Amino acid sequence: MPSHTKEAGLQYDPLKVSALFATDQHYMIPKYQRNYSWTDEEVSELMTDLTEAWKKFPDEAYLLGQIIVCPATEPLQHIGNITQWDLIDGQQRCTTLYIFVLMAAHYLSDNAPENSSRATKRAISDRTSLLSIVDSLDDTIEYPRIKVAANGQSVILKLLSKETPEAAQGPTQQNILHAVEEINRTLDGLKVPDDGSLYDEIKSLYDYVLSHVYVVRLSLQNNAHALRVFQKVNNRGLELDDADLIKNFLFQKVTDAEYPRMSEMWEQATNQLFTARLKRVKSMEFLMKALIGIETGNSIPTGNLYTEWETLLDTKDKVKALAERLPESARFLQRISYGKLPNSSVETDIATGIYMQKFIQPLEILLAGCHLDERSYKNLLQMVEDRTMMSYWANEPSQTLERVIHPWANRVKNLDSNPTPEAVLNTGIGIFTDFSFAELAQRAFLGIQKLNYETSAHSVRMRYILARVNRRIQSQMHVAGYDLAVLMQTTSGENRGYDLDHIFPKSLRHEGQWVQDEEQNVLLGNASRYLKKIHSIGNITLLHPRDNREQSDALPWDDTKLANFAASELLINRLLAPSSLWTNQQDSVYQRSVDLQSQYSQEATSWGEEKIDVRAKFYWDILIGEIKENLNIRNN
Repeated sequence: MPSHTKEAGLQYDPLKVSALFATDQHYMIPKYQRNYSWTDEEVSELMTDLTEAWKKFPDEAYLLGQIIVCPATEPLQHIGNITQWDLIDGQQRCTTLYIFVLMAAHYLSDNAPENSSRATKRAISDRTSLLSIVDSLDDTIEYPRIKVAANGQSVILKLLSKETPEAAQGPTQQNILHAVEEINRTLDGLKVPDDGSLYDEIKSLYDYVLSHVYVVRLSLQNNAHALRVFQKVNNRGLELDDADLIKNFLFQKVTDAEYPRMSEMWEQATNQLFTARLKRVKSMEFLMKALIGIETGNSIPTGNLYTEWETLLDTKDKVKALAERLPESARFLQRISYGKLPNSSVETDIATGIYMQKFIQPLEILLAGCHLDERSYKNLLQMVEDRTMMSYWANEPSQTLERVIHPWANRVKNLDSNPTPEAVLNTGIGIFTDFSFAELAQRAFLGIQKLNYETSAHSVRMRYILARVNRRIQSQMHVAGYDLAVLMQTTSGENRGYDLDHIFPKSLRHEGQWVQDEEQNVLLGNASRYLKKIHSIGNITLLHPRDNREQSDALPWDDTKLANFAASELLINRLLAPSSLWTNQQDSVYQRSVDLQSQYSQEATSWGEEKIDVRAKFYWDILIGEIKENLNIRNN
């Protein structure tokens, strides 16, 4: 088909797929391009469109859109007289088309009828020739017709040789393997007429795609022109996220000789994030948004990431410095997402709440602090944990916390690597904006009182609060304490953990013993609050693995249950029993326990709504006292 020149430097050719992947053509994805990013949904949509067009309009041409190419900047050697292109725009469609051609051709060659005719054998040979190019010096080496993005080439080579690919290493490999599954699912699911065969249907679809599906190939003269067009096309079409455009921008700022190193840095970071714990953290866009927040201290809308980085990276040296730090930043972020210390990769329970609730906003602050020594980082981690959990308990609007995150991260970035504890604390100045600490604390207390044991998601949140309270009390009394991770362990099989237990039993057979607060009745009416209160946090306690649990369904004032409380390994459970039942307590521990019992009226010799509310207040006072210390909040 003849070429058409529209203007200087531009040439376009309408091409059938058979011409697109002809034996004298080869395509490569430039290093500044994004990964192969089509998911099952996009691949399925393309396959559905192609199969519908094949069934309903088998004689009509199907236009798949435009692709943009330019002469390859790093052409393969020793492949003969073949035109080699960099694929500037259209890699998702072309890669998916190639995978389809590859999988369909393999099926047809593997399932060809026995004693095939000469024409059939020639067709098999023609189909095979579309798939790859053989090295002219070593015929054992072959190259796929399209060199796909990032590290996807190793998967394509495995598929080309009909070998089973290894487990995916990074998003490109994963998406290619998903595309293979989706295409095979389409081929296997083709409807077969009564007088036909699946082989005939796949062959018909394959022939249709090669002969009736077209793309318009727009050819540009050089790579510099291609880069400019790439940016303009994708800025208009919004087909790329800002991280992809930033990658493109980075490549524009360096020489061609620096492309391989730049590409390596970006791919290392991408593949590192691929192994992160949370889906949103897996993207380069998340990393680039976090880094710009750390750098500027400002909240940058996702759609403005590219323009902000373009302004910030105003010299080649800044571009190279950013690229060099990306793999390390990605590695740190991946570790943080798993609740580990960023430099040593050692697990820590300090940010159990952030990890448990899958919060991602505060990860930016933690990423900003990766240069700190371990002691300082742990102090920062505790501060971030407490501010985040207060926000969660208080149901603070997410945009309020968002406004706190970026300036905080920027202040952390500016710390020395070995700062004083006071310097770390000072980064938290201004982290309470719309609500004062006191206001947020009041809202947070109301929030934890709404937790309900019967709601599965709430029970783990109750466990977290009780674990922190127990750890705090044990520490204050200088009694052998427990790590938060230990206190969060649940019973599993024969391994007994720390179980949640109701002080007033949850069995409905005890409802007749329930006592409501008369003052609350005046405010709220006499309707029963029994179920709501017995499942609230003030009626829940944490049992040590060695605690006696035989009386869990007994009333709290039963002698045996009081004796169990008095003998508990956890001090706050002992407060529920009369002090006369306590044994083997040091004088200082005994006196502190008596003071707490008196202050909060803890004895379970009588128990009802009023004492449940007091117990909740006791838990909260212990917890908020620790948080105030961690955040350096002083009473007015």
